[in-house]
Amino acid sequence: MAAEFNDVERQKVALLLLPDMQTPKLVEQLFSVLGIAKGREQMVYLVRIDTLPCLFLLLRSLRYIEHDRAEVLRVARQLMKRGTDGSFNLASIIKVAFGLDELSGTFSLRLQPYQISRLEQSYEAFCQSMA
Repeated sequence: MAAEFNDVERQKVALLLLPDMQTPKLVEQLFSVLGIAKGREQMVYLVRIDTLPCLFLLLRSLRYIEHDRAEVLRVARQLMKRGTDGSFNLASIIKVAFGLDELSGTFSLRLQPYQISRLEQSYEAFCQSMA
């Protein structure tokens, strides 16, 4: 059935269901069912949803575009503009993970570069750091 969705329907279904997905695995399964490819295509959705599973997958998705510093910076600024605790904390993680010294803000979350890979690999570690 999802294969029959046009782009607008796919977008509406994704944005409707993503906030209710409780784990990164469920988010990935939804993307798979809807035919939404990893990387930039998923980021379009992930950056709009302020849940821990989506924020975690957004962090991981940024590795697909890490060579595009301007785009990573744009995503971080978009998260800061949202202004929620989760989005601001993720912007702080992105600043450290991608060496975005030009990203200015008063971040309460303080991480060292060596801590970042653990956050990208473990959803549990990510959730603990975001609490």
